[in-house]
Amino acid sequence: MLDTFHAYSPPKLVATDGGGLMGAQEEYPARSRSHNSHLARALVLVLSVVGAALLTSDSSPPSRPALIVFLGIDSPKTDLSFQRFMAAVERLPAASRRRLRVEFTDSGLSNAGTGLSAAKRMVSLRPEVVVAPSSATAKLAKEHLRNTPIVFGSFLHPVRYGIISSMETRGEAITGIWVADTLDVKRLEILHDAYPVAKRIAVLIDRPWGDYFDTEKTLSPVAARLGLEVSVLFAENTADAEALFAEPQSRLFDAWCLPRTGLAGLNTNLIVGRLREWGKPVILANTADMASGAPLSYALDMSFAWPAIAELVLRILDGERAGDIPVLRPQRTVLVVRPAPAGGFPPPSAHVIRRADVVLR
Repeated sequence: MLDTFHAYSPPKLVATDGGGLMGAQEEYPARSRSHNSHLARALVLVLSVVGAALLTSDSSPPSRPALIVFLGIDSPKTDLSFQRFMAAVERLPAASRRRLRVEFTDSGLSNAGTGLSAAKRMVSLRPEVVVAPSSATAKLAKEHLRNTPIVFGSFLHPVRYGIISSMETRGEAITGIWVADTLDVKRLEILHDAYPVAKRIAVLIDRPWGDYFDTEKTLSPVAARLGLEVSVLFAENTADAEALFAEPQSRLFDAWCLPRTGLAGLNTNLIVGRLREWGKPVILANTADMASGAPLSYALDMSFAWPAIAELVLRILDGERAGDIPVLRPQRTVLVVRPAPAGGFPPPSAHVIRRADVVLR
């Protein structure tokens, strides 16, 4: 009833040429007809505009995907990190995949003196986000980019190493994942339990890892406790690793430990292949590298890492400021054991096999 009352307005009577009441006519119906005519024309105009907009929308090309530059090492075919990142991208929903155009660019870090030219190329591409999967590539990207968001991965403490200013929120446009791998002591203990007769152990690392974790000093007490003779060997790149394996004394070690260094990331297959030829046990620091046929790996659970990096890229494209996203960290460790390792490797002890989180058959 209230709606009816407010909708009604009595017609206004106006005089006509005939005069008097009978000569009066209602102004309201005439105004209503004019009003309806205006409404009809307006409706036609609105429908025309909407139709034109729809036609324009249908005929316009889809928005271009965002350029994501992956700052890798050497080439897409040799950089395992790039391959894992792309596998994570392929697992995204189709609508999310279509938003990304990933381009690999070499950081130049594997060749002395080429880092600057590589950085200039990265900047010239004008990416919307840069993925820097290591401490070194993250620092390179930060030094040469000002406002472009960066998503990094690092095994070194990102604040201490100068990648970011804070683990929570920060002024710089950068976020990522910190893998705080301080497991080398535990790896040495597991290697000893798996191969009790192995007494001379080689730990193969690069200088940045050794300097950052003070590996020689850190491993000395546990080596003494376990009755082991531990030698820390250094190699900075593939050529160094090949030269080291060419030395006759390298064959004298009973077993090897391969921490998750930049050296290992690029040369796991080479190193594991050589140790398999020699029949020398090895413990790795990356579960994914067990595909090489090695007998042991003790590592942080990194199954979340590459999907998380892909998700961080999407969050930034959705408008989140990179510096407002806290740095992520893995929390779980995984012991992976292969009871019958690839030909050449001796099998680990039953005691360690029983302790394994994952047993590869």
